[in-house]
Amino acid sequence: MNGGVLAGIALLGAAGAATRASVQGLAATRERIPFFWGTLTVNLSGALAIGLLHGAGVHGTALKLVGAGFLGSFTTFSGWMVETDRLNSESRRLEVGYLLGALAAGLLAVWLGNLVGAQL
Repeated sequence: MNGGVLAGIALLGAAGAATRASVQGLAATRERIPFFWGTLTVNLSGALAIGLLHGAGVHGTALKLVGAGFLGSFTTFSGWMVETDRLNSESRRLEVGYLLGALAAGLLAVWLGNLVGAQL
């Protein structure tokens, strides 16, 4: 990987992280929307986007830039785990439901994105 691609990944990574923070911040300002909806939103939209890229046959440098750079920092595994753990203080059932529900929804989003991307 050359320096230009690495720099592009870093720049797009910064943009992805800033976009994630904005989306999560918007969700946090809504009184009726708990904070974890922001994380779920970014993770599901990121899963859909990576499915679209795959289905459309994006590969090579473009996939590195968008997939690893932007989407890699836009989505957040650690945030999902922290928020799942927070739900444990409310209910073990709620924690497990959020964990499994988000995982299933993410897999569905990738699958749907792949189907749509293949049509492009």
